[in-house]
Amino acid sequence: MENQKLDSTNLAMLKFMITPEITKIDLMRNKLQGPDITELCKHFEVTSLKILSSLNLSANNIGDEGAKSLGYYIIESGCKLQSLTISYNNITDKGGVQLVESLAENTSLKMLNLDSNLLTDLTLIEIEKALMSNPKCPLFNLSLADSRRAFTKTGAKVLWKLMSNRPALTITGDPPFTFTGNSQKTSKKLKKKEDYLFNEIAAESIQRMRLKSNGANDTV
Repeated sequence: MENQKLDSTNLAMLKFMITPEITKIDLMRNKLQGPDITELCKHFEVTSLKILSSLNLSANNIGDEGAKSLGYYIIESGCKLQSLTISYNNITDKGGVQLVESLAENTSLKMLNLDSNLLTDLTLIEIEKALMSNPKCPLFNLSLADSRRAFTKTGAKVLWKLMSNRPALTITGDPPFTFTGNSQKTSKKLKKKEDYLFNEIAAESIQRMRLKSNGANDTV
């Protein structure tokens, strides 16, 4: 159902098509908004909660309301969602924080893609808090490419601390992050140091992915 220009007028059809046997749903590049996601999440809880493993809502316009609804969904009892992609959805810290706070109770999500939203360090801080409080959350890949409000040195330190405490976690993006900071007040020398932190996170993530890949190959 990718790139079908689906919107609220198509919700009834979507609910009819989403049956308990479906494990993966791709609604990328449609016109779904926050209220639509709220309705779909209610439907997921009734029909697909126990087996739905992958949900791609990239390039819609779900905003903060949609992110909040997804946060409620991933902590529902029996939720098996392992991969959630909500890139390019105009999500700000208001929705981002509400979503990632749910990681403190989630026990299924392995991959979370938040690329190209409107997030700042505030969301990163809440991610770190949630994951540090919940060792049962299996998240191993967090994608944060091209945040249009960007992250600063504070966010980099938070992410580095998180990776230090969760050896399996990788944080990816291409480029890994968009750094802006306060360009008028930040010297070139300091900015290089801040960029260095993000580069270290990216390099460490690549190394971890290589090690994991090599380990998987060794077991074949």
